[in-house]
Amino acid sequence: STLASCTDRTRADIFFLDMKDFTEEEKSVIPRDILAFKKIEPDLGVGVICHSEEDISLVEGSADCLCVYGGAKSGKLPVIRMDGTPEEAIARGDLAWFATSDAEAHLAAYGGKLKILGGLGVDFIVNSSPVKIYSYVEELAEKYPNMWACGSGGEIPGDRYLEFISLLGAFGR
Repeated sequence: STLASCTDRTRADIFFLDMKDFTEEEKSVIPRDILAFKKIEPDLGVGVICHSEEDISLVEGSADCLCVYGGAKSGKLPVIRMDGTPEEAIARGDLAWFATSDAEAHLAAYGGKLKILGGLGVDFIVNSSPVKIYSYVEELAEKYPNMWACGSGGEIPGDRYLEFISLLGAFGR
């Protein structure tokens, strides 16, 4: 419910579930839970962050897209590559690539071939004012429409709440 609430508040159309911290028993019920959630919230998509081939096989029938590490891929769902290079993601036919920083450079180089997710960089977020974050996100969204999903590209420290809220506010807009 927290993920769904955050997704709703940012006006996103998909939320992501990371399988990393689930036990095998907990993982076994995820497909059922995703399908049940979709009946309640049919307009929200579900992306699953997978860390193994087994994770992919388990959720391919219930998720809407996969976030994948390593050489793994799906023949059934769009894939967001979480590591490697943009060139590798393009060669595999992935839909998108997760950037930890340098979003604008990656968009300039690959925006027509691959969607870029994140990439603002945690350093940029924690060392910028909320106004600077907001205006930069707006600038990138206008310059690269439908090619970029706003995000830091990493984990923002808890003491940087105002910067995080600025990022979410810009994302929502």
